[in-house]
Amino acid sequence: MFLLGQTNSTKLDKLLLNEARVYGDIVFGDFIDSYRNLTRKMELGIEWAAKHCKAQFVMKADEDSFVNIHELILWLKEYQRKHPDKPLYMGAALIDKGPFREPESQFYVSEEEYPESKYPPYAAGPGYVFSGKLLVKLSRALKVVRLFPNEDACFGALMQYIKVNLTNNERFIPFSMKKAAYWENEGYSLCKFNGPFVIHRISGKLQIQTHFNVLILKHVPTICEHVENGIGYTDYMTDEDLEFPLLI
Repeated sequence: MFLLGQTNSTKLDKLLLNEARVYGDIVFGDFIDSYRNLTRKMELGIEWAAKHCKAQFVMKADEDSFVNIHELILWLKEYQRKHPDKPLYMGAALIDKGPFREPESQFYVSEEEYPESKYPPYAAGPGYVFSGKLLVKLSRALKVVRLFPNEDACFGALMQYIKVNLTNNERFIPFSMKKAAYWENEGYSLCKFNGPFVIHRISGKLQIQTHFNVLILKHVPTICEHVENGIGYTDYMTDEDLEFPLLI
């Protein structure tokens, strides 16, 4: 489902409503769709999913995030097999991060909105996964936890309130988190795109192309047989390696 707020254009709102009627995959919120309202969009998603979804797992992803569905589902199935009763909250972990206090910053959060100097541990916003059975608890927590305008950190605060720990997984946005690298100006290897669960900043037609290329890598594993860890995994680099990133 796509979560959307309102726009400042009556024409655009009508176009979006028509698309929603055709495809039935848009949930509208009664707020202006802006960066500072992402927390309200997160709240909308929790409440809608709590009412309409009976899923083992729920994933939130930005619209410009590529999600490796095949690999992620395999991982989640194995997790469910090994930990059938253990709730999951997983993504690229951000620890000991504090609010931006500069009013001119896009990410500004005032002391009145969030008085603490540090956020609780939280998963980066481009994509994270959590157990569907947590939806009811999260919905209740929304009524108690003071919300603030940093969507992913605020979600971490909700998870902290319901006492669910964050699981870090380096297959979430490894390029953005500098866990893997490639020389963009010299091209890149698609084998690097095979292992991550989520890659940020892939939009439009590139989404379709990336899905298609990753499917080819699954069905023709010899393409990437030179990758040390084999098909489905990425040789995530250490901080030392990042000084001299290599092409595969």
